[in-house]
Amino acid sequence: MADHMLAETALADDPFPASRSVQVLVVDDHADIREPLVTYLERCGLRAQGVADGMAMRAQMALQQFDLIVLDIMLPALDGMSVLRHIRLHDERLPILILSAKGAPDDRIQAFSCGVDDYFFFFFFLAELVLRVECLVTRSRWCHFTSAAGALVPAAL
Repeated sequence: MADHMLAETALADDPFPASRSVQVLVVDDHADIREPLVTYLERCGLRAQGVADGMAMRAQMALQQFDLIVLDIMLPALDGMSVLRHIRLHDERLPILILSAKGAPDDRIQAFSCGVDDYFFFFFFLAELVLRVECLVTRSRWCHFTSAAGALVPAAL
């Protein structure tokens, strides 16, 4: 399944310098998607872990803090939309990227209405996914300071 769902591309320069340890949790019940994705994210310099369902995600999030969640919608028992709503009740700032085979406008609209930050559906290029992860994490880490001229500038990461 992963061969058809994940379009491998050559790795560009590492978008995440080693000085930043970005923690990503991949929540997907399909091991043939989850495991290669975790491996690819790690090859790109991220610290990635994978879990197979919403309950395992809750348990993992109780043990450690993550910088971003990659979430499938179609999960067993506790579906991805319920997981998204649960996260948003407790954390409005944690970046969440949905990665799903469901790409209909209604699915995307529902996800954005529930607070997802980005929505990516199959087929996709891994390099593009990593760039989206980088953008979401960078934005979530921005702290705005006022410069001498009064303009807002993002803090160094």
